[in-house]
Order: sequence, then structure tokens, then C-alpha cells
Amino acid sequence: MGISIDLYKYDFGRLLDHLMTFEGIDDRERLKEILLDFGEVLDGKYIILNNEQYEDGDCYYNLSAVIDAVFKTEDSFDAFMGSPCEKTGREEMISYVEIEDIADKYNIEQNEDYEWVLKELK
Repeated sequence: MGISIDLYKYDFGRLLDHLMTFEGIDDRERLKEILLDFGEVLDGKYIILNNEQYEDGDCYYNLSAVIDAVFKTEDSFDAFMGSPCEKTGREEMISYVEIEDIADKYNIEQNEDYEWVLKELK
């Protein structure tokens, strides 16, 4: 099994509402503060990195540990990954793309020197 490196985005308002309801959290400002220590909000979307290569510093998993410790909850991670996407607005952004998978879309191929070139220019 490989190491996962993924970027996720959530609707920030829906994520806050869901975490507060799912976990019974009553301090919205404190929850916001914690979320912003581990991710960023851009245009109303909360962006967080899951980088299993840096296990001790993986924001995605460490966030739920801090939420659980501060608010005395359990398994807040389930509120992120275990909840239906419509509740949190979760979307996986780009995590892995092989050039071979999109070569036809861009009309490219590898030449004998293993360089990617347009098929017409070959």
C-alpha cells in the first residue's frame, strides 16, 4: 500500500455546522480557530492537506485529534470522512494523475527519448 497525499476542500460553513451538530460542539469560534490552524479558507472553501508521508505532521489526521482533545469528543474524524459529502460539501481535489491517463486528451505521446511530445510534431 502506498502513501496517500491528497488535498480536500469542504464548504466551510457546512463543515462548521456539521461538526457542531455531529459532535455536540458549542464553541463555534474556538472550532474555527482550530480548523484554521490546520487548513485555509479560500472563497468559502476549507482546504486541508492529507500528507501521510509526514505522519507526525499530517494536518488531516491531527486536526481530529485536537478537536477530540479540546472538546472532549470522540472520533471527530468520522465527521470528516465518514459523513456523506452533502453534509460537509467535501470534495477530493487532485490527488494523483498519471500522464498516460490523459495523454490522448492532449494528443501527446512519449518519443524514443521518453519525452512527451505532441503527436503532430513527431
